[in-house]
Amino acid sequence: MLTKMLIGSLTTLVLVAPTTVSAATIAYYRFENGAFLNDSSGNNLALTKSGGASVTQEANTMFPGVVAQNGASNGMAAKNTEFDKPTFSTPSNALLDVSSLTLEGYIHLTAYNGSDTQYLGGRFNSGGNRRSYALGIAGSNGTGSANAYTPFLVVGDSATTSHVVASGLGALSLNTSYYLAVSFDGTTSVNDVTFYLKDLTTPGAVLTTSTVSSGVLSIYNFTELFGVGGTATQYGPKGFIDEVRLSNQVLASNELLVNAIPEPASLTLTALGGLMFLRRRRA
Repeated sequence: MLTKMLIGSLTTLVLVAPTTVSAATIAYYRFENGAFLNDSSGNNLALTKSGGASVTQEANTMFPGVVAQNGASNGMAAKNTEFDKPTFSTPSNALLDVSSLTLEGYIHLTAYNGSDTQYLGGRFNSGGNRRSYALGIAGSNGTGSANAYTPFLVVGDSATTSHVVASGLGALSLNTSYYLAVSFDGTTSVNDVTFYLKDLTTPGAVLTTSTVSSGVLSIYNFTELFGVGGTATQYGPKGFIDEVRLSNQVLASNELLVNAIPEPASLTLTALGGLMFLRRRRA
């Protein structure tokens, strides 16, 4: 009977394939042909191009050609030859109100913006005191406790108060492609923020992580647009961005876009190994 159950499970494993999105995905921007500004999450949070003629869709030559997590082909990317606030945006929506999150994407900087920060994206308006969350890269003078050119998270916990959470990771180099992500756990204020950084240009580079404490108990959600390549009042990167995804929970490392999940063939081999072991024991 147990052998039959394993065979049934094996059949199920063979049929399972990676999916592009999960229930946790709020928005997912891939910048592909025919869907340049579309939201691939199914939530219809399409983008509007806020930048001018400097924003274009370009053939992807600097990021992986296949997204490791879901196996999707990655043929195009978004390019901006200027600094915009933001490059793209989607209007405020209740789906963007989060208590926990993971924000991730590919980024390739071609220039720094002096002492100004550059943001992969977020929901942050410093002028209107609507400061929820955003993932940025510090300028030449650093930002708060974040050193120059290093990633940080800014998170607001009241109408007027926001906190810069430094990653402690190394500086991002120009003309280098990176995977960059942050997660925020709204159930605690200790060891609640994890940053991820991987050099996509250097073969064999590993995913670097850093977990720190924010001291923030909760995100204060405002009625504010969500910016991609910048925020309502903060600059986006001059260079390339791609595969930007926002999730409403803390994703495990093996759920990040940069990490591959086991392919059906690998799962099949694992199941076959278990089945052969069982048969040998019964013999």
